[in-house]
Amino acid sequence: MSKDNQSKDDKPNNPVETDQPNGQSNKAQPDYKVGYRRPPKNSRFKKGKSGNPRGRPKAKMSLAELVEHELQRTITVEEEGERHRMSRKEAIIKRAINRATGGDFSLLRPLIEMIPKLQSVGIADGRAEIETARARIAKKLEKISERLAAKAAAHEAKKSSPPDDDNSGGTGP
Repeated sequence: MSKDNQSKDDKPNNPVETDQPNGQSNKAQPDYKVGYRRPPKNSRFKKGKSGNPRGRPKAKMSLAELVEHELQRTITVEEEGERHRMSRKEAIIKRAINRATGGDFSLLRPLIEMIPKLQSVGIADGRAEIETARARIAKKLEKISERLAAKAAAHEAKKSSPPDDDNSGGTGP
């Protein structure tokens, strides 16, 4: 039987590679079925390579956080011939106070005016936040101790009260 005489129903014995619309051949892997949650093997993530190479982006700082971050950075200051490490915030305040003691209040006035604004944002006084947190915790502990004292008093009252005569175990009349 020649190729010319072959009918349309007859198929050749050997598989022939044909390009499919998605670029895969039908010969690729007869035992692997591509479908839901089964991506083609050639398009999977490569071993050892991250699917997110740049990683999660760093959070953006607000203006207040940026100012606080910069004020917290330490610098070396020479004072009376000695070197000291301190935060920029400390250095600014120290310089303003030193100039004010010499009679120049030009740096101190804006700094004093700025303190309430910084406190409203929550930058200037972290200790105030700590103190309010301590006060809240103390208040909670006080409530807990009051409840425990009330429970202990109720337990003592129950313990010291005379037992009921109904179940005293004696014989009745």
